[in-house]
Amino acid sequence: VLCLNPQDLGDVWRDILWVGEESRRGSQAEALVKEIGARIGALQQQLPQTEKRPRVAFLEWLQPFYVGGHWVPEMIQVAGGEDVLGKVRTPSSRVHLQDIVEAEPEILLVAPCGYGAQQARKEYLSMELAEQWNAMPAVRNGRVYALEA
Repeated sequence: VLCLNPQDLGDVWRDILWVGEESRRGSQAEALVKEIGARIGALQQQLPQTEKRPRVAFLEWLQPFYVGGHWVPEMIQVAGGEDVLGKVRTPSSRVHLQDIVEAEPEILLVAPCGYGAQQARKEYLSMELAEQWNAMPAVRNGRVYALEA
């Protein structure tokens, strides 16, 4: 039995290698980590070289709201954004509507744990939200995205 508890992307890569080693699939695990690294490198080369990153909020759960922690903020940073609510190496945390509104995200990622993108979208659209929600830049500009989690 392996007990995995990754806190950041480095931990995720190490865990992939550890699982590969323990399952006698070390070479496949190494190839996977190398491939992921190459894909991240290619993505980062495509990103505009700017100091201003889009402000991103990642909702890991709705009603009550939870934002992603651990490696999620790092993934957002690697993809060119700035996570305005989550913190690396910190568990996912509960936030209130006002916290999200005040963070003024330019991009809102909705990814309830265990949901596919269609179910995440359905859950998001079924929520009754205060009028202030619609004033957020992400909502106002149509930059709310449902993701599979």
